[in-house]
Amino acid sequence: MSIQGSLERRRREGHLAGGPLALILFLVLLGGCGGRGGARGGPEAKREGSVARPLEVYRDLGMLAGPEDFPAVASFATLAGPADSTYVLVGLSLSNNALRFQREGSGFAGEYEVKLAFLRDSVEVKRLERREKVRVGSFPETGRTEETIIFQALLALPPDRYTVHFEARDALSSRGLRAQDTLPVPAYGAAAATLAGPVLVYGASGRGSRTVAPELIVNPRRTVPYGGEPPRVYVEGYGVAAGEAVSVRVVGEKDTVLWQGNAILA
Repeated sequence: MSIQGSLERRRREGHLAGGPLALILFLVLLGGCGGRGGARGGPEAKREGSVARPLEVYRDLGMLAGPEDFPAVASFATLAGPADSTYVLVGLSLSNNALRFQREGSGFAGEYEVKLAFLRDSVEVKRLERREKVRVGSFPETGRTEETIIFQALLALPPDRYTVHFEARDALSSRGLRAQDTLPVPAYGAAAATLAGPVLVYGASGRGSRTVAPELIVNPRRTVPYGGEPPRVYVEGYGVAAGEAVSVRVVGEKDTVLWQGNAILA
């Protein structure tokens, strides 16, 4: 799986500007904790006697999803950031068949672009633009339809409510996703105990300060294989003592509990 975007860049930079952490941050990986399994649903789950198309289900769940010829899915999450800011975590999931590949050396290469703009009262507060390259070793790999590419970026923003303009597109064709959404960015202050998350991840490690960027690989589609392992969930607690219990439930339509797990903050 190719991991694209700013994750490795953030790891190289290390600490961001900000003061010392006055709160306690914890990592909860429910994939390693005991949980109760149940009937699990995925994007192909039946709805009201009909079978919903996967991209429509993602949209119904509040995510951004592309058209059939560019089956991308994007989602947002927030965590405490440096000083009084909040981190906005942007995740984009792509499959190889969304891109047009060209021969390069002994393999094939495709490219995609991601553009993000956060506006407050029609004034642009933050912008991100990236162009990423994807290389595969053989022609059959260019047609893979499962999630093969993850782009993620971490941006620090003042807490507020933003209008987000999002665009992701194949750099070598006209295929792409363009959408607008409203994103509330909460404040994670020290006034009261609170949790941030849950964020579904493929892997993560905890951090000891909000000035340090979280090290994780986000699961943008927020899905797990049917009958597979429990979801891996990242949760941070601020002003919460060690030993507190956290319960996370995955709830489907009509509030049906699809999965439930418990963990102790450590």
